[in-house]
Amino acid sequence: MSVLCVSLQLIGGLADEKVRWRETVQHLEYMVNNVSGDVLLAAGYVAYLGPFTGEYRASMADEWLHGFKEQGVPHTEEPNLISTLGDKVKIRSWQITGLPKDTLSVENGVITQYSQRWALFIDPQGQANKWVKNMERDNGLDVMKLSDRDFLRSLENAIRFGKPCLLENIGEELDPALEPVLLRQTFKQQGSTVLKLGDAVIPYHDDFKMYITTKLPNPHYSPEISTKVTLINFTLSPRYCAHPPSLRYWPLLPGRLTSDPVLKYTAGEINYGGRVTDDWDRRCILNVLEDFYCPAVLGADYAYSASGVYRQIDTELDIKGYLAYIRGLPINDTPEIFGLHDNANISFAQNEAFALLGAVVQLQPKAAASGGKAREEIVEEIVAGIVEKVPLPISVQEVMTKYPVQYEESMNTVLIQEVIRYNRLLVVISQSLSDIVKALKGLVVMSSELELMANSLFINKVPDMWQAKAYPSLKPLASWVSDLLQRIKFLHGWISDGVPPVFWISGFFFPQAFLTGTLQNFARRSVVSIDTIGFDFRVMRESASALKERPEMGCYIHGLFLEGARWDAKVGLLTESRPKELYTEMAVIWMVPEPNRKPPTSGVYICPIYKTLTRAGTLSTTGHSTNYVIAVELPTHTTQRYWIKQGVALICALDY
Repeated sequence: MSVLCVSLQLIGGLADEKVRWRETVQHLEYMVNNVSGDVLLAAGYVAYLGPFTGEYRASMADEWLHGFKEQGVPHTEEPNLISTLGDKVKIRSWQITGLPKDTLSVENGVITQYSQRWALFIDPQGQANKWVKNMERDNGLDVMKLSDRDFLRSLENAIRFGKPCLLENIGEELDPALEPVLLRQTFKQQGSTVLKLGDAVIPYHDDFKMYITTKLPNPHYSPEISTKVTLINFTLSPRYCAHPPSLRYWPLLPGRLTSDPVLKYTAGEINYGGRVTDDWDRRCILNVLEDFYCPAVLGADYAYSASGVYRQIDTELDIKGYLAYIRGLPINDTPEIFGLHDNANISFAQNEAFALLGAVVQLQPKAAASGGKAREEIVEEIVAGIVEKVPLPISVQEVMTKYPVQYEESMNTVLIQEVIRYNRLLVVISQSLSDIVKALKGLVVMSSELELMANSLFINKVPDMWQAKAYPSLKPLASWVSDLLQRIKFLHGWISDGVPPVFWISGFFFPQAFLTGTLQNFARRSVVSIDTIGFDFRVMRESASALKERPEMGCYIHGLFLEGARWDAKVGLLTESRPKELYTEMAVIWMVPEPNRKPPTSGVYICPIYKTLTRAGTLSTTGHSTNYVIAVELPTHTTQRYWIKQGVALICALDY
């Protein structure tokens, strides 16, 4: 009896399934009968519509569909690229790695996937760049620029070993050497697939992938370039970012549901972020916006800062209430509203005062007051003082003899390069000082360049002709000369006593070369690719003077200053600055090379190191400011967002 009951239940269940199966078959028949039109539309998208905006793509698709109806081409009711060729799982994985969720960006992902040519992304907001870097990071992505000195070698490695590569920030022209790569002009040689790159014939790995990005918002590519790549437009227009009523409420948000992710994206990545070229600045903007564009601000008692001075406005108020609220706000915004420490006010006031005093100094008369020393006398005395202190250039030949270029010790090469750079500076200093003495005595003509140098020396400013050959520095002349002498002393100590156990990172002309040398040493000893190695970071309890031996691997560095926070040596954590203490010395950091390292997801603050306090520079070929050195991970029990808003950074050299 029980078997009969089960059988009846099974038959009943299958009857229900019969309906579902019939519907599925009908749907599949409908799709198969209309597949030709759907695929034709999708193919048109991939082949032709990549360079255009979302609006233009939609209008072209509508025109094509109209043509389909006229010509009797079968198609589903509302075919589109994503529904025809898109894989939901793959699209989701793209979005997890940073592809924006708007229709235009998803279309771009699908076009990239199905295009027969390498993609060239028109990417003024950096969305494609970010997505590619995240998506291909675990596959050993090589990032390069046409301006890189070893650009072709990096490209060759990627092709040879089947790695993805990202050629970023191109202009409107491409290197002719790229043509065989773009056209995939491979051929067989002794049974292997090869490609000609420059003058070399190299093995071509089938896993090689290439992505190209430009930051130009409206580039004009020649037909020769356009036919060799798939142009894909990642420029996001307001239609794809938000609904225009939602964009007008910015900090005084109405007491209703607002699309905060849309607002954050629009403000952080487009309105502000689109104008920001530095990734660290963008990180700061996005974290500040988190406090203003979040659902919590819709609460009636929400406060934007701990003191409660900046709080959410009551949406029930009339115009008088709004005005009263606004008048109650501080005339000058306090640092707390931006998440900064109160010390930020001191830094701001100091900068204002120094700017004012600098202007006053520039305006002082060039002639001496009655009874005072003549300007020429003062400059002569300054020159004499500097000439007395500045050492002769270091003998490069002697350094190369004592520290020859060795495969297993990259630090020898780093030392030689540093000596060459400092020698160039010392030669310029000594020559210009000699010239200005002659000019002041009337033995040679006082050129406009020497006149500018005299003016700088007179107001305790580093002459421009020295700065042009020097490392970044904000120090006034007297401090700058003392700092230069310390740097030369650091090099002399290295030359005479051997590789130091602890490196004064602030003393390097080019600290990035030193860090690369450290990775190179590890790579060669461990016989691993340098591309797979990253740094782990350990903050030492011992002082620099207590560390007498080099670590077995990596290097110890010291000489850094913390701004926006301080290092608590007792507990080994980043902690709050003390009042009126703007900068504090950082402990020794052990930079430990580690292959295939995965950075921790919590418990650290990713802290950038800058050469000077301005943190500003020009955008270099690495995509970072020329002032930027590297980022280190500092242990903390506080959230990363907190320290980002505090503006915490490590600085190689202060401005005094």
